[in-house]
Amino acid sequence: MTNPTDNQSFRPGDAGFARLSMLFLENSLQPHEAAELHRMLLADAKRRQQFVDLCTLRCGIDLVLNRLTRQGSTIAMPPTIVRFNEKPGPTDAGRAIKLSPPRGLLLVAAVLMLSLLINSMILWLTHYPPQSHQVAIVTTGLNTHWSTATTTGSGILAGQTLVLSNGLARLHCNGGASVTVQGPATVMMQSANAMLLTHGRVVVKAVGGHFVVHTPNAAVRDLGTWFAVAVGEPSGTEVGVYEGKVRVSSQSKGVAPPASETLRTGQAVHVVGTVIRPVWKIGWRQHFVAHIATGIRELDLVDLLCGGDGTTHCRGGGIDVRTGIAGAVPQIGYYRGNNAFHRVPALPVVNGCFIPGRGGPQQIDSVGDRFTFPTTNTSGCYILWAGDRFPAFNAPGVDPMSPILGGINYAQHGHDLVYMHPNKGITLNLRAIRRLHPGLKLTRFKTVVGNTYRQASTKAPEFAHLATDIWVIVNGKVRFSRLHFTPSNGAISVDVPLHRNDHFLTIADTAVTPDIRSHWVILGDPVLQTAPR
Repeated sequence: MTNPTDNQSFRPGDAGFARLSMLFLENSLQPHEAAELHRMLLADAKRRQQFVDLCTLRCGIDLVLNRLTRQGSTIAMPPTIVRFNEKPGPTDAGRAIKLSPPRGLLLVAAVLMLSLLINSMILWLTHYPPQSHQVAIVTTGLNTHWSTATTTGSGILAGQTLVLSNGLARLHCNGGASVTVQGPATVMMQSANAMLLTHGRVVVKAVGGHFVVHTPNAAVRDLGTWFAVAVGEPSGTEVGVYEGKVRVSSQSKGVAPPASETLRTGQAVHVVGTVIRPVWKIGWRQHFVAHIATGIRELDLVDLLCGGDGTTHCRGGGIDVRTGIAGAVPQIGYYRGNNAFHRVPALPVVNGCFIPGRGGPQQIDSVGDRFTFPTTNTSGCYILWAGDRFPAFNAPGVDPMSPILGGINYAQHGHDLVYMHPNKGITLNLRAIRRLHPGLKLTRFKTVVGNTYRQASTKAPEFAHLATDIWVIVNGKVRFSRLHFTPSNGAISVDVPLHRNDHFLTIADTAVTPDIRSHWVILGDPVLQTAPR
């Protein structure tokens, strides 16, 4: 039998392993504790041997004591015991162990085995002290409600389980990583560089790599990065990378071999069982709260439309306003609308999109608010495109839209733009944006708008006088409009106040005349300004 003191080095997580093993023998494991014990046993051969020794002693004592009491029953191996030295057979869960030595020998054996178990437990509790060393500290909290005795400033011990019922908490780990926990969540700090996430969401910023997030069916190994992990939504594990790269490995349960994959900036996967599948929705970042700080002064609309949280500098995403499909959508030419409102499921912060037209009151948000736009032709050109160079439309005589407005190239570094050739409408969900930044309030929407046609094209100059209308609507009511602007008006400033109860922010543009070929409308440097709550 392995002596717990044979290994003289104290490893991170040993105290937690000893505690979980004792709970197993007492049949008192909670589901998340059983998952953590299983992971520890799979990862360490010495721990497996120690676990088997303790279980063998316990089963032997139960057997002897039952024999002594002459109850006529046999002792079955608990079906939850994991045996690692042999393959389980179909009858293992109920296999009985039968011995028939004389009564005196049974009594001696019972005393010896009981003393061995007590001695082993004493050695374990001596070598693996229940009060483990501190591996992290709770540095920041926002609207937190803990189900465990935890507060801001609390030290976290190796093997300690934290249950966050609501709110956000920032943990600083001794290994250098910063972990933002988004409630509801259950986590266990295994060491200064490892944690178990059994439910909920975390965002990790690691210094120089080496941090590991374990889940019930995966391991996420940081390779020097900023990444997010979610468990239980709707099932399995989701992993996404803000910056850098991570190694994701599924944990095999013997049904299929484990899989492994390296993710890089912007990539995300869903681990179900042992299968790793890519996540194609560009808005995965919008399911995580990455920031607790209240020092952010503005959120970038381009980043939000490209799947970010307003601070992550995502660029180059489109929305097809005919369907609500978002991401790397192909460029389109001329289209006609049908007076429908389309949800955008890939982007949680975007409520929906539509094509303004002549069909009467147009639905502009998911709660049914409607707005009657001036008569236009219910048609349009191109996809709505956020940031980067405008995707070209391969057709003879068609020029790409220009990013230059008022002498500023908004496609250059340090600027942002949304290409919004009419007729188009898009509605933001301000409540969803606030959930991404619970420490902030939204105060204003600001941008410049204009028609860039004349600055770039020398073709068909007779169309340059054609006019466009721009609308900013909040909860179905107009808060800003500029009618009949043309390229000669240059950059038009838009500054719209936002209030605490505002839910939907709609931005729409409409062509005044049926001919829409010269309406190269862009939004330059669009932002949502913020302030601390």
